[in-house]
Amino acid sequence: MQKSILLASNSKRRHQILSKVHVRHTIKPSYFDEDLVPLSLSVEEYSLQVALRKGESVAKTFPDAWVLSADTSVHFENCHLNKPKSIAEAHEMLFKLQGKEHIVSSAMALYHKNEVFSIAHFNKVLFKSLNSDWIRYYHSTIDVLDAAGSYMIDGLSSLFIEKIEGTLESVMGLPVHLLENLIEQHGGNLCDFTEFSLSFP
Repeated sequence: MQKSILLASNSKRRHQILSKVHVRHTIKPSYFDEDLVPLSLSVEEYSLQVALRKGESVAKTFPDAWVLSADTSVHFENCHLNKPKSIAEAHEMLFKLQGKEHIVSSAMALYHKNEVFSIAHFNKVLFKSLNSDWIRYYHSTIDVLDAAGSYMIDGLSSLFIEKIEGTLESVMGLPVHLLENLIEQHGGNLCDFTEFSLSFP
């Protein structure tokens, strides 16, 4: 039985990840204000709460749908580095991260028929040392105000990433390797959401 996911996100990268693994989905953005979630929460709890609240706002309207929401949080030296409010703040964030390791927590929540299951995945990312000119140039190539931690893992950032402990998709914002777990907790099967048929000629 063919099924589809409602992706409660405007993120192009999350759309690309689901498309790459041929999971059928429709984009239904959530407009939940992330600033309502307190920054005093741990990095795991913060990303989980944001993902849950994003999904909840869409699932209330479509209770029978499979609603997938997600959040990515960057954590460095006991501080959350969310999306910067200005270019100057973005420069400051990336300068803090250069030459050091930080945590990226990506959480997903899957709503279906008034039930929800969620999961968070941790990644460690190590940057090379960067100078101010390179940081300014890099920020001119991305939509920096839409990037937690003031960077995006794909594109030019590959030139200054020393090491990743985790998965690229998770740092991009969707730990898709864990999606099957959430679907199975709801009693579903990931294969029902893909473009492929399990039947043989």
